[in-house]
Amino acid sequence: MNKTSFRRFMRESERDALIIVASCVIIGLSLYSLIGIPDTSFGAVEVHNIHAEGNLISLHTGCHILSMSTSQPQISSINQEFENETTRPMTHDLALDLVESSGSSVETVKIHSFQNGTYYSDIILSNGEKVDARPSDALALSLRTDSPVKVDRNLLHSEGEMVCDHFV
Repeated sequence: MNKTSFRRFMRESERDALIIVASCVIIGLSLYSLIGIPDTSFGAVEVHNIHAEGNLISLHTGCHILSMSTSQPQISSINQEFENETTRPMTHDLALDLVESSGSSVETVKIHSFQNGTYYSDIILSNGEKVDARPSDALALSLRTDSPVKVDRNLLHSEGEMVCDHFV
């Protein structure tokens, strides 16, 4: 093999290796999003399923479940959204109307900490504002707007329950 052939072979091999590495990265990122691996841009994991029953709200991320207790009226408001009940507007509907009438919208909800037996969350608005809220209120608004819910990765690992053993 002469020098020119060898260089061409090396360029083609490097290109092939780069394509293989890029493909592995894309496949890995896809798998991570399916099983609830943290979104590192927010240091949080996206919630894929919310379940409310009794006085308990369960947030499912794929491999973890974070459960928190709340009052029955909060559970009713969350379940009302699941069941598409048409009743008089509730407090969460009023709050959403106020946010939207100000020209903003709910972008995302982030449950970020647990202190002294209480969970804390923020509602992130489209105008960049961050509003402190009880997680149950924030979840009720996210369900009304189809906004994503994210749980802080460290909170999920310290307070959540591991339900699978994939890559975590």
